[in-house]
Amino acid sequence: MRDSKSIVAWAPASVGNAIVGFDIMGFAVECLGDRVQATKIDPKSDARFPQVVIEAIEGVDGALLPTKAHLNSAGAAALKLLEDQRADFGLRLTIQKGIPLASGLGGSGASAVAGAMVANAFLKVPLCKEEVVPYALFGESVACGSAHGDNVVPSLLGGLRLIHPKGKNFELPLPEDLWTVLVHPKIKVETRVARQILQPHLSLSQYVAQTGHLAASLYALFKKDKALLKEFMKDELIEPQRAHLIDGFAEVQGRALDAGAICCSISGSGPTLFAWTDLPQSAEEIQRAMMTAFKDRQVDCRGWISKISGEGARIL
Repeated sequence: MRDSKSIVAWAPASVGNAIVGFDIMGFAVECLGDRVQATKIDPKSDARFPQVVIEAIEGVDGALLPTKAHLNSAGAAALKLLEDQRADFGLRLTIQKGIPLASGLGGSGASAVAGAMVANAFLKVPLCKEEVVPYALFGESVACGSAHGDNVVPSLLGGLRLIHPKGKNFELPLPEDLWTVLVHPKIKVETRVARQILQPHLSLSQYVAQTGHLAASLYALFKKDKALLKEFMKDELIEPQRAHLIDGFAEVQGRALDAGAICCSISGSGPTLFAWTDLPQSAEEIQRAMMTAFKDRQVDCRGWISKISGEGARIL
């Protein structure tokens, strides 16, 4: 337990559906994140505990988010954790959004993670990070209707994570010199729509091709073989069904690969695209190539270059 009257938690953005791992693989990035500041509500002031009050939501698209705790991913995660741990206090939250809304970068997941982390920090005996996962997933489900473990788990625990549908997660090895390029076009892609367009059934050939790519990519990661990773880190299942939602996708992806990217695809359900490279100077060239391709289509965009977040969420 921390004695501070005010505690701040920060959680990084994340890239879900990492090409070959639809709904089961994602990673966190250091360049963007959400933070939640919490102060204790004096037990003498109100006998109803636990409770969570959101005092303000600031930053990117903050005005568009609900301020009622049970409807907000950060507030719901914090409240659920306090209730389950039978806390005898409440919290006032100020949420600072750093991740654009509906960007495909796990914004609701990051807020849920930060909310759960900051509530946990006030407990007399805080839970370990792995034990916080269900509360962050709960907060995410309140905001999105379902929990996306491939966003929440990397944001909380850091790194590149493989998330089994039964709840287990595994950290995957990454080349130490890996950089991520993110380019966010000003295109609206609703997660609900992006999931509705997906085919409910797969052919045997599609199943074999995609599982082959996943298996080869995992092998490449463990062997730290970037050439092999470039050959097999490809999505022949989900990406072809969603590419039309992002104007200029094929050209942007092509230019990224021509500029030396190991891989390039959609972050989450989009519209942000991500690429991997093993050279910082290449990262700038790849980012420039991707942004130029969008601008050639008269699509405004912004970009970031980032290392993958090894630590994940933290108390500041």
